[in-house]
Amino acid sequence: MNNPALTIQNLNTHACQSAASVLRKCVIVYAGLIAVTVSDAHADCADIRLLESGMDRAQLQLMDMGSLVDPGPNQRRIVEEAKGFFTPLHCHAVTHIAYVNTDGDNVEKLAWVGGVIRDLINLSAISSKLSENNLSQPSQAAGYRANAVKTIVHEATHAADNLLDYVAPQRPVGVGERFIAKNAWSRANLQFARKVVQTNLLDRGLRHEWEKLHTAAVRLGYAQNYHHQGNLDMSADDIIKMGVASGYGGDEPAEDIAEMASGILTGRVWSKYGAIVPSPPDDLICDRMRAEPGPGIPQELALIYAKVGLLNSVGLIGDLDYDYCVGNLKVSAPGNGFFTIRDNRQENAYTGDVKGTIGQRSKDGAWVFQLEASGSVGVAGEPRPARIELLIPLAAAGEPRPSFPRGLFNVGQGGTTVNIYYTHEGEEKLGVSVESGVLLMSRASTQLIEGSIVVFRFVNWTSLLALPEVAGNTRITFKKKN
Repeated sequence: MNNPALTIQNLNTHACQSAASVLRKCVIVYAGLIAVTVSDAHADCADIRLLESGMDRAQLQLMDMGSLVDPGPNQRRIVEEAKGFFTPLHCHAVTHIAYVNTDGDNVEKLAWVGGVIRDLINLSAISSKLSENNLSQPSQAAGYRANAVKTIVHEATHAADNLLDYVAPQRPVGVGERFIAKNAWSRANLQFARKVVQTNLLDRGLRHEWEKLHTAAVRLGYAQNYHHQGNLDMSADDIIKMGVASGYGGDEPAEDIAEMASGILTGRVWSKYGAIVPSPPDDLICDRMRAEPGPGIPQELALIYAKVGLLNSVGLIGDLDYDYCVGNLKVSAPGNGFFTIRDNRQENAYTGDVKGTIGQRSKDGAWVFQLEASGSVGVAGEPRPARIELLIPLAAAGEPRPSFPRGLFNVGQGGTTVNIYYTHEGEEKLGVSVESGVLLMSRASTQLIEGSIVVFRFVNWTSLLALPEVAGNTRITFKKKN
């Protein structure tokens, strides 16, 4: 998270006073929405402690179950290789790693983060898993080691999810969790996580936001429900159709987050080790997106694209990993503002006075997201000063402040609106409105707002007969970054 904060600014007073009468809106800006900068400073992954048998009893109390195994050189090496793929958030979230002899429910697992200890990665040291003897065998070649690295990063992502949930101010906490769950997160770890939560408005936690994103896509027909059947064997096409990264990721939101992040971060580790890439590859979603020529995003990849953007916004994948994964599908917005693109050629740009707001409408108290910018539009063959406005309903009056809009939204039909207003003799009038289309909010935080709108039909209210017109191959991209 090296980008400076994106300031969410208040709407200017004239925006409330001069809106077209048919769509008059005035937003009361929520005072608590301020810019938050996530510090570049982070805990070095060297601070993560690999537990050893000689440690005192206070350290041993961190264990969920099983008996601690003193790690050998190969076991240490695989941990260091995995830590090389951690992001700063992973480094803050994982405090301890332990090799343990497992029994019971965990005997089949390679690694896990327990329900009680939220920041400890347990690695199975039984003979068939990550024992020192097994890792030293020539037969356990590159593919085995690559899978072990990916699994450790997967579990580190669970720890990161746990950390963000732990500091989320509005997340419900059960009695059992409140009195049983333990962690060794430091003040610096918690402070880092709180800034991530504030920057992304994750007041109810990452898992809540992720599930909301997925559920909305299912409702619009862009994805399928989680199957809740564990590590289900699925074809690559079925995985993509569900809107996840793997069969295991299709189980439920927490596994979806961990599988997608670890797959992106370590997808190239197989080739790095000279191993045969699994089928489907662990970076299946990146493989599919990179195969697309762009700039349009296929419907089956839209939810995945938004999820990858959320992983980047919270710091579970870095900027370079994001760029590599989305390939040519990266939103084509050359700067801050709105950009109208027809047949892959930019037609118009609105780049002045770009402002973004989450607030409540004065008329009914409903929560809305508004992004606007100024430019010009042709009216009767003459350029006129204009303002473009994207408005997304978020929550009803009386509900807590919602998070940023993310993912897919239908435009028109009484929901999300995209309007262009022009100024004539000092009065703002409605010029163009999108009657139907689809909005994809690809990334949204106080640092970056980014997305695109595919326009199906629009109405030009300045024409003599204002009737819906087919837009053709028209998109509107937008960005606000400070």
